[in-house]
Amino acid sequence: MFLRGVTLPTATRIALLVGTWLSLMNQGRLIVDGHPPWVKLALNYLTPFTVASLGYLAARRRGNVEQAPTA
Repeated sequence: MFLRGVTLPTATRIALLVGTWLSLMNQGRLIVDGHPPWVKLALNYLTPFTVASLGYLAARRRGNVEQAPTA
């Protein structure tokens, strides 16, 4: 469910925006020093992607989000 339909582009945009902000805010010094904590950086992107996807899917299940037209 996460990786198909309208969920993927919406959740990806949110994850890129929020994940970048979290990474710069929390791990910026380590990134600049050349020692990026890869696991933490991955979680900074994976967490908002998961939250956005679950939120979208929950709203759609309740009927609060219109279904995208299928081609």
